[in-house]
Amino acid sequence: GVYFNDSTKTVLDAVGEGFQYIERKKTTGDSPRRGEPIVTSHTLSQYPESLQKKVTLLKHFRNYLIEQQQKSDEGGRIKSPKNDPESSHEMVYLKKWVRTKHAIFFRLSDQTVQIVFYDHTE
Repeated sequence: GVYFNDSTKTVLDAVGEGFQYIERKKTTGDSPRRGEPIVTSHTLSQYPESLQKKVTLLKHFRNYLIEQQQKSDEGGRIKSPKNDPESSHEMVYLKKWVRTKHAIFFRLSDQTVQIVFYDHTE
């Protein structure tokens, strides 16, 4: 997935063709709480024109990661994922991240917290 500067996110499914676009719901009034995220599903071939730049970046990152995986695979083959019946459900995505002197903290939408230390331990 991609976490954009405007705090919107895209998450690509395992097959690599469908994605979810996540944005924060606007809150009304003086509510200190943020609204629930708005999640919409699209494919890389059919999406709103307003997402053109973000989909271009998502495709770029997808292609880069596929290339890196092919380079690191011993046989050079990538396993093809099966269509996931759960793909219509919300995918897990990055909600917030913080960089510190010793590590980067990631908080995911499923309440998982991951810490990656600069010495590459987790």
